[in-house]
Amino acid sequence: MTPPVTHDHIYPATGRPNATVTLAGAAEIHQAVAAAQEAQREWIALTVDRRRDLLIDLADVVHQHLGELAALNVQDYAVPISFAGNAILLERFLRHFAGYADKPHGSSTPVSESFDVNLIEREPYGVVGVIAPWNGALVVAGSCVAPALAAGNAVVFKPSELAPLAALRFGELCLEAGMPPGLVSVMPAAAAGGDALVRHPGIRKIHFTGGENTARSVLQAAAVNLTPVVTELGGKSASIVFADADLDAAAQLAAHQGPVMQSGQSCACASRVLVHESVYDNFVEKFLAAVGRAKVGDPLDPTVMFGPVISQAATDRILD
Repeated sequence: MTPPVTHDHIYPATGRPNATVTLAGAAEIHQAVAAAQEAQREWIALTVDRRRDLLIDLADVVHQHLGELAALNVQDYAVPISFAGNAILLERFLRHFAGYADKPHGSSTPVSESFDVNLIEREPYGVVGVIAPWNGALVVAGSCVAPALAAGNAVVFKPSELAPLAALRFGELCLEAGMPPGLVSVMPAAAAGGDALVRHPGIRKIHFTGGENTARSVLQAAAVNLTPVVTELGGKSASIVFADADLDAAAQLAAHQGPVMQSGQSCACASRVLVHESVYDNFVEKFLAAVGRAKVGDPLDPTVMFGPVISQAATDRILD
């Protein structure tokens, strides 16, 4: 019997391990997909009212554990607790998409010059694979897992092995809320497990959030089964400051949504600021002051705004 592959999760704030996580391989992914297929049949057999109510129940359970999920987010990748509000977004997404579950999903169109009517009925895919990056597992759980469930699907959810703790707890909360076992399987995985997920014929749709190089590999692997893939890749956001802007507000916002937010580790962070030449010098002075006011330190300190980056490799890349 092949021993399980484990990963020592490193807490970036200390550089020391704070958990050992078992990583799924191809066999575990196959088991998760089989369980998801069975759970999806049970899920879709429920009335839409019942599915809606279970999603609301899950939102309620998440609400009861917001503090715990925020703390796990910090333990995952040392995002400052002052910014670890992704659990709130998860709750809001769940409540929003719960309202989708009991709405009509289809359309009818009269056929010209006849009494016939064309009916379009939307059906769930079955089992959906969702792959999240290390800096957004709970947001992806809300924005991708929740709507998949609302539409009647089951989900195999792969968070990054670099930040799996909050996602694993979310999987436990799904069971506590009364979701069928196997409906949401949270599967941190090594490369072999991730490849098995996107190549599995039982996965009928994939949502991938991450970098473009990995996205190419996902698309190539999914093409074997013609599995449709949705990708959300890196951004290149810009802030634009006009001559008549409120420079104090603009500098504060550009600092927060640029180098400060998640310690600059987000595709939503502004990577450039375009400033009108007439206010450039004044803006730069205010911007540097705003960045300088961001307190650096222990991510669990609620007054800290800037924490460490995810890994030594990330540090080396930034310094290079």
